[in-house]
Amino acid sequence: MNIYHEDDFDFLNDPDIARDSYIRMKCTNCGHEEDMPEFVYGEEADYLLDIGDTTPPCFQCPKCHKDTLYRKK
Repeated sequence: MNIYHEDDFDFLNDPDIARDSYIRMKCTNCGHEEDMPEFVYGEEADYLLDIGDTTPPCFQCPKCHKDTLYRKK
């Protein structure tokens, strides 16, 4: 059962969200690179700080499916 409605994600099409604010991410496992919206990265970083975790945000790579997608330096 899908508990979400397609309108729940309309904020992704909001022109007020800065579309040109991206962070370059790179997988340390397979080398895949992609741009991530800055607000997504920022929310995860804020959450980690709130729970006392000082490690940089890490995401799942869409290519190799490992939790090894980090901000590219």
